[in-house]
Amino acid sequence: LLFRSLKRNNLYHVVSTLCLVVTAYAVAISGVSLGLVFGVLGATCGNFLIYTFPGLLYIKLNHDPWYSWRKLYAYFAAVFGMAMMVIC
Repeated sequence: LLFRSLKRNNLYHVVSTLCLVVTAYAVAISGVSLGLVFGVLGATCGNFLIYTFPGLLYIKLNHDPWYSWRKLYAYFAAVFGMAMMVIC
């Protein structure tokens, strides 16, 4: 939906999937407390689902000009969500 112009590359897909699996496995066997893992997951995914994702979807799917009030609010929500993800 967002990356229609990108061409698929199997090597990139395999390497990125392998990195994700290795990272998840390393966190799982490291003995990190489950509360810490859920806290980080909630801070990043919750923020993305509440602020960033709806704003980006509205920007992508709405055909109003970029300076309309609703689209400006969507830009603000997306930028605010990304900033809070970095800060939190």
